[in-house]
Amino acid sequence: MTKDEKAGKLPGARLLQFSENFFGQAGLEKIALPIISDLQHEYSNRSDTSITRFLILLRGYLSFWKATGLYSLFSKKGDIYPFKSTGFVVLLGTAVGVIISLLSWKGNQTLGRVSLFPDILTFLVFICLLFLVIWFCIRHSATRGFAEIWEVACRISKTIGLLLGTTNIFTGIRLFQPAPDSVLPDLTFLGLGFLLSMFIVLVFGMTAGLLVWGMYAFGKRTKTG
Repeated sequence: MTKDEKAGKLPGARLLQFSENFFGQAGLEKIALPIISDLQHEYSNRSDTSITRFLILLRGYLSFWKATGLYSLFSKKGDIYPFKSTGFVVLLGTAVGVIISLLSWKGNQTLGRVSLFPDILTFLVFICLLFLVIWFCIRHSATRGFAEIWEVACRISKTIGLLLGTTNIFTGIRLFQPAPDSVLPDLTFLGLGFLLSMFIVLVFGMTAGLLVWGMYAFGKRTKTG
């Protein structure tokens, strides 16, 4: 990028100034500079109408701020580490929680009975997805220490537990008909169902985290042995 471009003769000078303060070195080189350079190059080579230039500016600025938002979600300490991002880990946990919640909702069809895992299929899918998501996040991270694996397992488990617990509350309201003078079924029952969901998911999440950590610890010992 030339000095003239930095001086503000082309659009994007303020974006460049913002990028130098916001992005780390990796983000600046891989994300910000290519977008700004494309914007300036396209703008300087299209001089036909003001509408065309406006559309170029609009598209360029939208691309920049979209990339900035993704970077803020998927970055850590100036570098791009999607699989170490809290937001990304929670997103994967949410995906698992939605899948299990839908299976649980569909499986709870018996009036007057609500189960966390209404059938063996729901339980097996939950265990497999929980283990795979934790393994996936750690497998693509730069480090695989016990503290990091434990933190990832906690975030994923809490996210799934919140979704599954909420699903059980709505399932309980649907399957347990309230008394004529009551607006909701027994609140104690609903509260216990939510807490039980959170507890069980956390236990399974911690267990899965320990298994993943044990796998990497065993693999590391095998390589050094």
